[in-house]
Amino acid sequence: MREFGFVKSSLGVFFLQVGIAGLEFAGVLYVARATDAATFGTYALFAATVFFAALLTDMGFSEATRKRISERSAGGAGTRDRYFTASLSIRLGLFVGVLAALFAFRGPVATYIGSDAVFPFLVAGIFLHVVVDTLSSVLAGKKLVGRSVLLLFTETLGRVSLWFVLVALGYGLTGILVGFIAGQVLAIVLALYLLPVTPGAPARGHYASLYRFARFSWLASIKDTSWVWTDTLVLGFFVASALIGIYEVSWQVSGIFFFVGLAVSSTLLPNVSELWTNGERARVERLVESSLVYAGIIAIPGFVGAIFVGEELLSYFGEEFTAGYAVLLVLIFARVIHSYEIILEKLVHALDRPVLMFKANVVFIALAVVLNVALIASFGWQGAAVATSLAMLTKTALVYVYSSRLLEITVPTREIGMQVVSAGIMGLALLFSPFNVDTLVGLVLAVGLGTVVYVVSLLALTERIRRDVIDVLSPSD
Repeated sequence: MREFGFVKSSLGVFFLQVGIAGLEFAGVLYVARATDAATFGTYALFAATVFFAALLTDMGFSEATRKRISERSAGGAGTRDRYFTASLSIRLGLFVGVLAALFAFRGPVATYIGSDAVFPFLVAGIFLHVVVDTLSSVLAGKKLVGRSVLLLFTETLGRVSLWFVLVALGYGLTGILVGFIAGQVLAIVLALYLLPVTPGAPARGHYASLYRFARFSWLASIKDTSWVWTDTLVLGFFVASALIGIYEVSWQVSGIFFFVGLAVSSTLLPNVSELWTNGERARVERLVESSLVYAGIIAIPGFVGAIFVGEELLSYFGEEFTAGYAVLLVLIFARVIHSYEIILEKLVHALDRPVLMFKANVVFIALAVVLNVALIASFGWQGAAVATSLAMLTKTALVYVYSSRLLEITVPTREIGMQVVSAGIMGLALLFSPFNVDTLVGLVLAVGLGTVVYVVSLLALTERIRRDVIDVLSPSD
């Protein structure tokens, strides 16, 4: 497979990520407008608690499952079946322990989230997430990344669709929680249809193999949840639900600009793992460089665009959400950094060096927690965005150092630089735009103008990307 073939194979994942981002944006926009910041803030604390509790059942086994199944894709269906069963049984066993802790602290958990009605949904949400995550790991390990992302698309579609129906009928927070559960059920149904393996009896060696990788990669799963939810979880101890709702809307909007980096990184691990196992070091290096070219291609102009239209965009969620403008800018900057970090992180995992990611994740998690507590306590809710960004910036620097020790990492500085220049040209176009962004039509037209200017500028300035676009549009042989 040529290196660009990897980029081309990521397009299906990319378009699914676009769909997910669009659905998520529409759902958050509707719920925020139909309820209020306090209701959405309560939901955000509920979701944060679900994912934090679910990660206690992960402990690195989802990453280990992806890795071991991708390594043994040539070992026959029986091997994959046994790793699937071993992974699922481990995680369900850990879920029992989490469930016991939840019942022991049921009162404080409900008080923290802000509603006694959430507890049954909390238990169901954690269990369903464990199952979905395990099934998704098996699909990704088999290099069926598109199908893996399709699960997330289905979950999002089901959740958001029910939000529109149930919130419109006046069910409020209960309707939001029902949508959350129903979306995961739909994802499980689809996964069982798509999954190319069936349960198989694992041997002791399958459990041992998963454990050997998971003992160092467990912090990676905690890192993922820490990156997404630490700020929200800490905010829950310091500020009212309304401010959490405003912060969470800003976070969700910032996620629109991350789907390219996520799509590329999702495809990277199983491909690099296979190439590395076959001793194709040079191809791995070229593959990583190609990935870095495209990681920030949306996030960089997204940051510039948000400077000019971010406040107006937030106003469509409700006037109270415009208070999150500064937070939105900081969080999009963090997304830009994370777009490159996640590529290098997947590389280190694919090269079977989880101990290096263990070290980097220790630093990240410690910084995320300490900085969030310190900055929120000192500067208020906006300090959470700064804390998250500083922790991710530090993590990215560490991962780059580690990955550079394993391979010769060529950072495509010219292509990234031209993305920055093109985003600057787009910014000038928005600055002198004739459209009134205070109206919805004007905002859409301004965003469209900026998109066209950015794309045209980038294609004109960057030969490599221009050539890749031509390759994508050319008929396949």
